[in-house]
Amino acid sequence: MNETHEFRDFFVPMELWGRDHWSTLAYIETVETNMTEIIVRSDPRMRQNRHNYRVLGGRPPAIPMRVDQGSLLSDGRMAIGHDDWSCIQDFASVGLLNCGPDGVDVGQRIKLSEKGRAMAASLRAHKAGGGSFSTFKPELA
Repeated sequence: MNETHEFRDFFVPMELWGRDHWSTLAYIETVETNMTEIIVRSDPRMRQNRHNYRVLGGRPPAIPMRVDQGSLLSDGRMAIGHDDWSCIQDFASVGLLNCGPDGVDVGQRIKLSEKGRAMAASLRAHKAGGGSFSTFKPELA
């Protein structure tokens, strides 16, 4: 069982981002490419399927992940209570989105910032070279 940590009241720093953060960033890039932008709301496409529910309750009509689950971090721990929307807040906090560091609100339209597009391109190159989301280590600027 993974060691856990609760990140309910603060952002997860980029150096701890793991598979769940990086796959969410790839998802955002895909949606932005196909649909121009993401509208922050309960998005039933947000990496949910019958095997992997990554959205906590309280955002209907999403089917929630269990409250004892969270985002896997690069150091092997799990950030309990941290879902895909939490990952988006983390992206905003480091300037990967076109909104301020205070995060995103429901109804807001978001896109990747220039820094976010560069990070997504680096992630794509890593994946194209045979890497996985869990092994991606960005150059922190």
